[in-house]
Amino acid sequence: EAMRKELALKDKEDMMAGQVYALHEDIPASTLITIGLDLEEKQRSLAVNFSALGQHSTDRQQTTNQNRENALTRRIATWINIQHLYTPALAAVRARDEEQQDPEAEDNAHDIELYLPSHGLCLRSYLYINKDCQRIGQIQNTRSRAIIARTQAKIDEAAATYRVARKALAGLTGPLGVVGWEGNFPVLLATDIKGLTDGDLLAMSTSCKHRNDECPSEGRRVLSWIWTKLGDLGQEADLLQHDLRIQRCKSKARAERWREEVLLLREEMNHVRRFFLNMA
Repeated sequence: EAMRKELALKDKEDMMAGQVYALHEDIPASTLITIGLDLEEKQRSLAVNFSALGQHSTDRQQTTNQNRENALTRRIATWINIQHLYTPALAAVRARDEEQQDPEAEDNAHDIELYLPSHGLCLRSYLYINKDCQRIGQIQNTRSRAIIARTQAKIDEAAATYRVARKALAGLTGPLGVVGWEGNFPVLLATDIKGLTDGDLLAMSTSCKHRNDECPSEGRRVLSWIWTKLGDLGQEADLLQHDLRIQRCKSKARAERWREEVLLLREEMNHVRRFFLNMA
């Protein structure tokens, strides 16, 4: 409810400032997210109802749940069509994910991925992708830059809040004799404030092709500590699990690749040593 209230207040501020981002005549961007949150709650409720059905459930119970699932499926389909107006790049993401799914798997309404933005850094990364892939004119580009700027302002505000809170905590822990807290609350540098996919965005940028210091290779990317020291995120924790699993797989692949390079280097050193021994 707090998130819905914040979205409503933000929508009111945008309307008063004349900066409403609306590609649909009835549903602005903030309302789209609110409806998505409602659909997500209905998905969880429907999943609980289906799991509660036992082997001896009545036909009436099964019919009721099936009707609810059909209605929810239609609502989600309508919502997705409007979502693609605001974020056209999601259509390609959904198509790719559907190709990777098991064709024999049962399609359930409560299993449909809504792809809701989790928070500022993830939203900023997605907005950059959407802007780069959907260049449809100066007006739309200007609007995209304005949305990205507002999102960046919220990220900067959150970073400033953390720094002030950490400074206050540092002032309290000294007189109280508390030690070891720095590991849980590291110093937040500007280089730490990056999304999970910012490295991929830099790699796709043509201006970054020749700047290895700003655009590290896949094998040298390091995940920021802000993603490994997550606090109490509530429902957002579930939303981040999928992205974090992907990053963990990438990190594991990078580690395995470096381990392979070490083995290859040792083998090459052995070959060189044997070569010189044979030549001696």
